Amino acid sequence: ENSQHSGSFGSFPGSTSPARSAERVYAMAATGTAAATGHSGEATSMPPGADVGKNGQHTMQQLQPMLMQQEQLRDRCAGLEKALAEHAREQEQEIAKLRVAIDEKIEAATTRLGTALTAQIDMQHNSLRNELCILQETLQQSEASYVAEHANLSDGIRSQINTLQDASLAAATVFSRCASWKIHHFKNRLAALLQVSQEGASFRSPKFSVNALPDMHMELQMSACETDVLIPLPGAQSLPVPGSCSLQLWVPTGLQLAFRVTLGTGDASVSYRFEHKFVDEAANQIEQVCFQMPNLCQLDQVWNRSTDTLEVAFELMEF
Repeated sequence: ENSQHSGSFGSFPGSTSPARSAERVYAMAATGTAAATGHSGEATSMPPGADVGKNGQHTMQQLQPMLMQQEQLRDRCAGLEKALAEHAREQEQEIAKLRVAIDEKIEAATTRLGTALTAQIDMQHNSLRNELCILQETLQQSEASYVAEHANLSDGIRSQINTLQDASLAAATVFSRCASWKIHHFKNRLAALLQVSQEGASFRSPKFSVNALPDMHMELQMSACETDVLIPLPGAQSLPVPGSCSLQLWVPTGLQLAFRVTLGTGDASVSYRFEHKFVDEAANQIEQVCFQMPNLCQLDQVWNRSTDTLEVAFELMEF
């Protein structure tokens, strides 16, 4: 029988279908099981169908625990998959919580950093503002000091210029005792003064110096009209000619002078001699005092209408 089974294994074709091959393997397994038990004689006497049924039942009984284990493994795998899915969800939730916590920490850190930077910027801004204020104050002080120095320098230069001019005038007039003052375009200038006020008019001479004395000047004053003489003035109606002329002489305080003044020229001129000590009687500490010479003549007498001029002369006699 072993040789027959061997021949059967040797004659197993390689080109049979899988189903038939499985049946043959199953039959060979059943035959080999029977041979292994030592019931070779009984195997020849048993019906083939009964032996196959017993072997199949026995194989099914052997496979039943394996199937149960397989089912248990499947259930266990399903449980593991479920546990893994749950764990994955928990991990995702933890990751989401960590992301939220990280975002919150980043936001808090950003806020703190922004606050710190803002405070530092404000501090630097305030420091720069204080430095700018200090620089502005320093600049203003420097400008004020510069203005004061410039003013002092200008005053000093102006004073020196005046001193030089006085010295030059004094040098030019050191041997001169006479000064002449001529008012040109007298008609127009008189008209302008009378249009402002018809009560009188006043003309002031430039400064002059004689015999190297300090500067002095004269002032010609004309009182209100005392006659009915009318004179046509340019650009206005006929205005009354002012009456008498008076003269003021302004001289530095402390001088005593003997002098002569002459109004007009030629035969119509009027001349007077005066002597006066120029003292500040009111003690006002003024630089110049005035000597009044009222009603010296009538304006119409000394006004040269042909040349439209009026001339006043000063001559120093003694000092």
